[in-house]
Amino acid sequence: MWKLNTPLLPFSSSCCTVLFLLAALCSVVNADDSNEQTLRISADDFRGSINGGAVITGNVELTRGSLKLQADNVTLQVENDTFQGIEAKGNPVLLEVSLSTDDKQRMVHAKAASVVYSITEDQIEFEGDAKVESEEITITGNKIRLDVSKNEIEAESLDSDNQVEIILHSLDAVKKPTNE
Repeated sequence: MWKLNTPLLPFSSSCCTVLFLLAALCSVVNADDSNEQTLRISADDFRGSINGGAVITGNVELTRGSLKLQADNVTLQVENDTFQGIEAKGNPVLLEVSLSTDDKQRMVHAKAASVVYSITEDQIEFEGDAKVESEEITITGNKIRLDVSKNEIEAESLDSDNQVEIILHSLDAVKKPTNE
């Protein structure tokens, strides 16, 4: 297994837009979001409870602000009225969001067979032909994990025939760490 585990800190903030993807996904169902916007879900079937989670199936489209998620099925994990996470599966799951960083709007696109977001682990994991890209960086691999609390990206491949690939679309996106 080929594995990359790299801190995000050596990259400029414009290169780290993939990390903002996690923050955007976190806000999808977080009612405490200060920029709260309407959450819209359309699907063929919805089953859930007021105090628990929900299972949404068939042509699921979830939108909130500029964030759009498309999947075959989505599970919202709620425990004691507290959002715990989200799991989306599809062929593939598609995720896109427009983010404002460095006074510039950036589109971030992601796709994978499954996307899992966990509040307790503060991570989002893309698995199965995963790809996360912005105009500055593209990361592909079998599994891509973004860890907000550790400020890390971890990408894994299945074997040497399907290695992880990282493309920096501009060398201006890389900067040396400062000793401040």
